Amino acid sequence: MSDAGTVEQQATKTSSSNHLLDRIPADERARMDDRLEPVTLDAGQVLYEPGDLLTHVYFLTSGMISLVSVMRDGRTTEAATIGREGAAGMSASGYVG
Repeated sequence: MSDAGTVEQQATKTSSSNHLLDRIPADERARMDDRLEPVTLDAGQVLYEPGDLLTHVYFLTSGMISLVSVMRDGRTTEAATIGREGAAGMSASGYVG
């Protein structure tokens, strides 16, 4: 088998449909794979409340997550959206690498 075929097969094995997850180097990704599990999220499901300990990272393969900010008067606004290009549940000060 050619080297190109081997690389293509390895890429296929680790392809997740999440652009961020797919950019993790193969050796690091291999250490993560046994910890990854697919989950189905419901529309409107709250993943974290302010002050919660971040215990999971969500690498979306479809759909979108909205980060919502609650104003002092109780109104809400969508502060950011995350899709297949990113992940939810990582601290902004954290570093994966």
